[in-house]
Amino acid sequence: MSTFGFGKLNGNQIEYIDGINMPDYYLAGGSFISTKLVQKMILQFSTSGKLTFSNQELMDTFGVTRRGLQISMLETEDEGILKRTFADPETKYVRTGFSLDVEKAIEWLKLTRKDVEDLPRGSICKHFVMQAVIKVNTFSRMLKKVLRIKDNENKRKEIQEKLEDLNAKQAEYEQHLKYVTKRVGKYIAVEADESTVEEQKSVLKDWLKTLEYKPPGFAMN
Repeated sequence: MSTFGFGKLNGNQIEYIDGINMPDYYLAGGSFISTKLVQKMILQFSTSGKLTFSNQELMDTFGVTRRGLQISMLETEDEGILKRTFADPETKYVRTGFSLDVEKAIEWLKLTRKDVEDLPRGSICKHFVMQAVIKVNTFSRMLKKVLRIKDNENKRKEIQEKLEDLNAKQAEYEQHLKYVTKRVGKYIAVEADESTVEEQKSVLKDWLKTLEYKPPGFAMN
């Protein structure tokens, strides 16, 4: 599995799992419309900063009825992640677009299934984390921050502890991506061949090589 970048949210690079056909994913059953709606809005906002979709456009994208779309909009508003904007706030007949809670979107994109396992089954946040094929990868920034700590005897323990914590988070992130890939693949009936599976297993190893990452306990010069 490899990841490719979309736009950014407040400097955070958004990535999506390669090999997932987005139009097929949006039309597939099995995942919540609300999850796909939030995902589409995040991707659009990260590249253009504007969220102006007609009901018909969204209905065609997700293959849903107007009522189904409206319910999803209300669910995302109740969760506070999206909000519809209107030219006539009192009557709400003329929608001008949507607004996205960017900070909340970033927090959701950072989460793995371990983070949301205790949330209720009806939580939109939980469904998003379990089904979305986009994430923000914060490990590169975290690793660079740790490695900037001055090399002296007083800091060695702090450095090692932070690297061990980062190593554990990377492993958790890898497991989450494998889970999402398998789950979404079932939705859109994609059969991964053996070479694709091997690629999926090695994505974070390749990424760490790019960063020249060394395991906890390495000698710092």
